[in-house]
Amino acid sequence: MNVSRKAIRGLGRWPFYALLIFWSLVCLYPLVWMFSTSLKTMPEITKNAMALIPEAFRFENYAEAWTQGKFGVYFKNSFIVTGIVLFLVLWTSSMTAFAVARTNFPGKRLMLFALVATLFIPAEATLVPVFHIAKRLHLLNSLAGLIIVSTAGAQVVSIYLIQAYFKTIPKDLDDAAKIDGCTLFQTYWHVVLPLARPVLATVAILTFMGTWNAYLLPLAFTMSRPELRTLPVGLVAFQSGFAFSVNWPLLCAGAAITLLPVIVLYIFLQRYFVSGIAAGALKG
Repeated sequence: MNVSRKAIRGLGRWPFYALLIFWSLVCLYPLVWMFSTSLKTMPEITKNAMALIPEAFRFENYAEAWTQGKFGVYFKNSFIVTGIVLFLVLWTSSMTAFAVARTNFPGKRLMLFALVATLFIPAEATLVPVFHIAKRLHLLNSLAGLIIVSTAGAQVVSIYLIQAYFKTIPKDLDDAAKIDGCTLFQTYWHVVLPLARPVLATVAILTFMGTWNAYLLPLAFTMSRPELRTLPVGLVAFQSGFAFSVNWPLLCAGAAITLLPVIVLYIFLQRYFVSGIAAGALKG
């Protein structure tokens, strides 16, 4: 009887699993199509654009896209901007989150309310004022200006997630560290921060994806200097550079070059990403 009940329960879950598998395939199809198209020739696209298996794998498309589209320059710019922004966001937001979660100061609740309120403001709505402020500060047409603004824009979500995770770490550890002679900063650096690796990985992935894939902000900050373009801006410029028709294999190869670092990062950090969201955001 127990076996039959388990079998019935298992059969009852199959429609749910089938729906999840179907939806996963729907979501993955555009990604698979992009990588497949990046290995085709234009005659193949014309004959059957929806086919997923190329007749001959043309890896030369990646080399052509890299040179013709100047993706080497754009990749370097994206790597510099994203790397520095990632470091600055993890450093500054974790220190701010530690102060919010572990200390009491006047205006703390008001600050948290302001942080949450800004989450509902679209980034596009602040683009114009940010552009004018950056112009007055002479930060336009430079990677330094783009790094400063991108770092500031990633603070809100990062602080909120990290401080929520810090609250799940017992404060008894702080007291033990204080008895051992640790200062507040030493407690943050040697006790709390090593225990927050899951949420730090989560913030790292979110910051990396947001900065690496950003388009409007890098476009506004590099309009007068094409050599400072990041990959998303360079990809759109590469697409508009085709004279009469879009070269889909080269364009998909450029898109794959842009997307590969994000996929690789997520593959290595997905375990921390899931645990950081679950323990930090849900308990916050």
